[in-house]
Amino acid sequence: MLELFEQLVEIGQEEAVSLENFATVFKAGLEEMSYATVPPRLDQVSVGELRRARYQLVTDLGEAGQYGIKHAFVLGVNEGQIPSVMGESSLLSEVEREQLKELGIELAPSLEQSQQDEQFILYTVFTSPKQTLTLSYVSSNDEGKEFLPSYVYNQLKEMFPLSQEAHIGREFDDDLYEQLTTLNQSVAHLLAHLKQNPAYRSYYEPLLAYYKEHNPLIYQMVMRILGYENEVTNLDEVLTKKLYSEEIVASVSRLELFNQCEFAHYLRYGLQLKDRERYQLDLPHIGELYHEALKRIATMIQKENRTFADLTQDECQTLAKMVSDELSEQLLYKILKQNKRMMKLTERLTHVVYKTLIGLKYQSSQSEFKPMFFELPFQTGKSNGIHIDSRPIGKGFKLSLKGIIDRVDVAKSKDESQAYLRIVDYKSSQQDLELDKVYYGLSLQLLTYLDVVVTNALQLIDMPAEVGGLLYFHVHRPIISKDDQDLLRDVALEEQILRLHQEDFKMKGYLPDDYDVVTLSDHRITDRLKSDVVPITLKKDGSFSSRGTSTLSPAELSMLRNYTNQTIERAATKITQGSLQINPSHHGDRKACDFCSYRGVCQFDIDFLGNQPRILAKMKKENALEVIKCQLEEGGDQDESSTH
Repeated sequence: MLELFEQLVEIGQEEAVSLENFATVFKAGLEEMSYATVPPRLDQVSVGELRRARYQLVTDLGEAGQYGIKHAFVLGVNEGQIPSVMGESSLLSEVEREQLKELGIELAPSLEQSQQDEQFILYTVFTSPKQTLTLSYVSSNDEGKEFLPSYVYNQLKEMFPLSQEAHIGREFDDDLYEQLTTLNQSVAHLLAHLKQNPAYRSYYEPLLAYYKEHNPLIYQMVMRILGYENEVTNLDEVLTKKLYSEEIVASVSRLELFNQCEFAHYLRYGLQLKDRERYQLDLPHIGELYHEALKRIATMIQKENRTFADLTQDECQTLAKMVSDELSEQLLYKILKQNKRMMKLTERLTHVVYKTLIGLKYQSSQSEFKPMFFELPFQTGKSNGIHIDSRPIGKGFKLSLKGIIDRVDVAKSKDESQAYLRIVDYKSSQQDLELDKVYYGLSLQLLTYLDVVVTNALQLIDMPAEVGGLLYFHVHRPIISKDDQDLLRDVALEEQILRLHQEDFKMKGYLPDDYDVVTLSDHRITDRLKSDVVPITLKKDGSFSSRGTSTLSPAELSMLRNYTNQTIERAATKITQGSLQINPSHHGDRKACDFCSYRGVCQFDIDFLGNQPRILAKMKKENALEVIKCQLEEGGDQDESSTH
């Protein structure tokens, strides 16, 4: 079917055809298609190779859906295997293949076509089951060599919650001597078995004695491995200064990574290990594209002394299209013009930017806060942006913090005697500020940005300022669910869809628990009680409702800012002390190892002695504030009793 649609696009190009003519051509294409399949039985287990097995995409067929695949098991989802690593032909380059193709010479599929075919096959396989999809990958072989899961496995984990994840070890027969074969193979079996069942050490003593007498090298290796603890030694002061220099120039995200796992930080910022660049548009690139598009549009309208609220709907559409076209011409995003599929993706990305502008337009019209700075940099010695002082840390070290703030909004009180600054951080995925993650040092960006702008308000707006809020804005394309569509009764369809979209762009985060400041973010909240701009709900008497409201008192905001600064300095100090422990954190369903590129380097394995993750207990807002307060009062390190 995909090939048929590709052929229709190639034949028709941009030519408009009537529905009748399209149906005729489409029907002719279907008549020419042929495939073979064994008639399926109602209950059966089909086993096949990815490219040769037959799959049926899930559809909403009601009872008819029972004839599709209910459960799919995909084995060997390892990096380099699924999808497979493809290289260019040693005889013909891709450019030469294209030249021959233009001459009418039929060749096997190109590298690009093969990659696209495999992506489609994987999509078909992963969407084939009606009930469950189970993936498995090999973590290591008999010789202990580490294997990584495929990036598609990690992408699926990020998109869909796992119902269950399990580490399955090897199964061993009761009669262990039945497993003994060659000397080398017996060593592999010995190590694998004893790693899983240390109690069988005495059972293997005769074999160990044999190795000790006849092959001392193997015996020493076995004894060393059996007593192996996957631990690392901290760097000394001299080596630390050589590796990082005496001035630690760090972004907040770098320090968050250190708090997630010290060893991952060491590999990335100490040894400078990086992922191999792939010619593909992945989630980080899409996020960067959204940021750059919004920055360009904001800069354009700011030069015209306008705000998002001044844009018309047509202007939003025009600006989104214009900026997306500009970005697709840049080398980084040239992939967006690679083929018809990527060009269709460009249209979707453009639509996301357009819908986001509509959301920003609405929020700007409801608020007294006006965007003043976009992509605002801060760093020690910065000539543009905010200049901040470096901080002394450790012995002979200093910390120079740097970063780029997506958006800073400014508002003033009615008499203009008081200014307020609000941080808005753009995210391509839904996100909220979790205060327990602040406590653990895993979410420091918003509070750091807030502290930087409020502390340096004189540099920005020539007058002191108070906190106006710290918020996340989700850049996305709102999708109305069936439940929402059922609500479309009394109000005109277009108006209600617009209202649902506006609610979907509602920002998350925290505002001060000051009624006057809250109304600056949404001046219509008094009339409707529940804001569709910020996370605030009022009672009928005008007080804040406990449900649907995210506020912090001035004392709590000040406390969080102080704690964030202490956490940053504590992490930076540990970096200067050469700390690089393999200590990944697990917070709720978020595991530091899940999306880490360095698992093959650190060899983290819960079967090793000392290799246990730091389980960080989730806490509600009130509990997190309490432990933060206690720690500030005690002035010490984090209480380890809060982690399990």
